[in-house]
Amino acid sequence: MLRRNHPAAPAPAISELERLAANAARADGMPRLLGTEGAAARVYFAVNDDAKPSHRSL
Repeated sequence: MLRRNHPAAPAPAISELERLAANAARADGMPRLLGTEGAAARVYFAVNDDAKPSHRSL
């Protein structure tokens, strides 16, 4: 999704998301899976800062 929505996505972010996707596939339980999901969200939203919801728009 990052590659589709952000044509100039930084290579380190793409690499980190690929690593986290592999970790998610090997997750040995829900806590680890949720931690991996949170880490991926941090990377994704750091690159796609404009995709973050604004508290002012609520």
